[in-house]
Amino acid sequence: MAKQKTEEKQLSLEDTIKSLEKTYGQGSIVNFKDDNRRTYDVIPTGSIKIDYQALGVGGFCRSKMYMVKGWEGSNKTTLCGHLTANCQKQNGKVVFVDGEHAYDVTYMEDLGVNMKDIILIQPDNFEMGMEILLKLMETGEIYLAIIDSDSSLLPKGLMESEVGTQTIGKKAKANSETYPKIKLATSKYNVCTVVTCQYRVNPGQMFGDNRVIPGGHALAYWADVIVDLTKRLRKEGDETSGTETTFKTTKNKTFTPYKEVVFTTLFGVGIDKLDEILQLGKEFELWKLRAGIVTYNEIKYKEEEFIQMLLDNPEFYEEVKNKIIDLIKNPVVKLEESIPEIN
Repeated sequence: MAKQKTEEKQLSLEDTIKSLEKTYGQGSIVNFKDDNRRTYDVIPTGSIKIDYQALGVGGFCRSKMYMVKGWEGSNKTTLCGHLTANCQKQNGKVVFVDGEHAYDVTYMEDLGVNMKDIILIQPDNFEMGMEILLKLMETGEIYLAIIDSDSSLLPKGLMESEVGTQTIGKKAKANSETYPKIKLATSKYNVCTVVTCQYRVNPGQMFGDNRVIPGGHALAYWADVIVDLTKRLRKEGDETSGTETTFKTTKNKTFTPYKEVVFTTLFGVGIDKLDEILQLGKEFELWKLRAGIVTYNEIKYKEEEFIQMLLDNPEFYEEVKNKIIDLIKNPVVKLEESIPEIN
């Protein structure tokens, strides 16, 4: 009798689930019976360090929301440009909300962005930008949505008020009302949403970290991944050629948090991927360099010749890149590291 009652309950539960899915839509109740392992659709930045060492899953995930914060000039927009170019290579549609009205078409084309195939929004205020974005996301055809930056998108009431009017809390209120909707659309329509933020100085704080993000904590709460960018200038002699940027995840719901890498960018070029390959190849001992001679796969090359091969031969570059990625995913434990110390 007990067995029969259990079977009746199971059938009743299945019928209930089917009824609820009819009412609330397919996917409102998720069943993982057929999925032994969760995988993500990712959009790579092209940087091995960012995609595999910091983020761990190969790039920025669709259906997730990212908060990328840093001071001005810390390569937030450069990162978004690389994401846009790689998303277009996957035949994905990209929406770019340009809150600062400062979209650099020439630089984006240098990063590989096809400007004829991008949807650029330059809204007058926060509400206008978010309403347009949500409508576009609801089509289900958007792969990547970039908001650059949240700090520059001010509410309509604030933009239309007279100078000197008290507007405390308006931006925080707008964010707390809007980002839950953006988060829901991000998950529901399988969009990768990236929101950039600029730090401001909190003049009332005398000690400790005086950095603050305008708009309260709503975005940080709803974001799946929070990235903190800090930069320092890269100089060759007296000339500044680019920057060295630290990429740190302070919150991550797709991989281990608090991963930190340093990547190099060159002005007019973006992320220096060749420099990254050379650094990581040496770090993982993929080749040996002695007296200007590189030994790779038991073949000797002059250092300049080896670097030129990486530049001129895409197949050779991809071979080396894939070996480095494989070593990151499956690190080789050295014998001396595996033996515990005896006191």
